[in-house]
Amino acid sequence: MLFKFILDKTKQCQNRLGTPGRFFVYNNCIRLVFEGDRIKKLTKLLFICAGFLSLGVGILGIILPVIPTTPLLLLASYCFVKGSEKFAVWFKGTDIYNKHLEGFETNKTMTLKQKIVLNVFADSMIAIAFFTVDKWFVRVMLILVVVYKYYYFIYKIKTVK
Repeated sequence: MLFKFILDKTKQCQNRLGTPGRFFVYNNCIRLVFEGDRIKKLTKLLFICAGFLSLGVGILGIILPVIPTTPLLLLASYCFVKGSEKFAVWFKGTDIYNKHLEGFETNKTMTLKQKIVLNVFADSMIAIAFFTVDKWFVRVMLILVVVYKYYYFIYKIKTVK
């Protein structure tokens, strides 16, 4: 009798919602859990955590010249947009965003110092990969990435003072 009740409720829920999910029976009550909703919430939470992590390291980059500020703040902006509209609006209202990213996101412009620091950091990361890899085609790909990176920074992103 209980099994027939569960099957009827299952069909009713699927007909009403249109999406099959996982059902749990507890005290003769059926609870429908959609896995997609859980995954979406977990993904948004991970994006928000990654946004705060990259924001924190980006703020350290303001103080320490070794850590690049702009790409980490861009990553934080991307993560906040993907994670939560509330955090994205909050981040775009901060002084850090206005000082370091607003010009780049609206006009595709950077200062010469931002370009140099970003390129030096990227080149050092690519150099580590270049010298640790033994495959020649991977090294060629890394060289092509560096060439394209410099092309993009010189010709596509305007330099402002």
